[in-house]
Amino acid sequence: MLAILFYPITLTLVTLETIRDIWSERAARRAALVARAEYEHQLYLQGDPRGIYGQYTPAT
Repeated sequence: MLAILFYPITLTLVTLETIRDIWSERAARRAALVARAEYEHQLYLQGDPRGIYGQYTPAT
């Protein structure tokens, strides 16, 4: 009987934890993207071609 009463609460907590994990992963990806963009911007300001092309330099 108690399991039936607490099932919606447990399901809600698991769902909220999953959403929190997804948001954390997205925040980590955004932070990595921002860091990479800042790094490439600094390279560009120094005149380094990696600042324009990033990780994908043109074939020579």
